Amino acid sequence: MMTAQQLREAGGVLKAIASNGVPSVKQVADAARVVAGTATRVAQGKSIHAPAQVIAARWAICSDCPLLLPSGKCDRAQGGCNCYMPAKHKLAASFCPLRKWAAV
Repeated sequence: MMTAQQLREAGGVLKAIASNGVPSVKQVADAARVVAGTATRVAQGKSIHAPAQVIAARWAICSDCPLLLPSGKCDRAQGGCNCYMPAKHKLAASFCPLRKWAAV
């Protein structure tokens, strides 16, 4: 069972990941996969947050990606996920749908 604090943290991260506008079916499916992975981590007593070295590695990959916009979002118009990457990198169950990095 998730604690109130874990629910607030997960909700805040997922809200930050959510984009403006109507998400695609793939975006909804990807978000559902992250939610399921987060729920599994909580059920196993694991943190929902990625370790600092994983966050740094994700940033290193994304910072070289031409889809990363100055706003911190991944460019949906060019096939990106449209997520707000500073939040997405912190969630252990998140992943790059372009398969540049995986969940931990």
